[in-house]
Amino acid sequence: MSNTSYLTNTVENYVRLWLSTQLPGHVFTKRHINLKSGGKHEFDAISEDNNIITGIKTNSYKTKGGKILPGKLVAYTKNYIIQVS
Repeated sequence: MSNTSYLTNTVENYVRLWLSTQLPGHVFTKRHINLKSGGKHEFDAISEDNNIITGIKTNSYKTKGGKILPGKLVAYTKNYIIQVS
């Protein structure tokens, strides 16, 4: 299995900081939030007022065997409407 700790620890932190520059006045953290449908979900970037909630998706560019896959690192966004309690 590939080591994704770099992506999680470095890239996600960078994206949270970048979001703060794009949306002044907001600080983003990774944390769990309660859902009205029940249960909790951990989101990668939640604003301090809970008005902006997003997931940061990353993929490793290497296979399990360590080979590099050109073009594998892809950025994409998904939008969801969720209800939080």
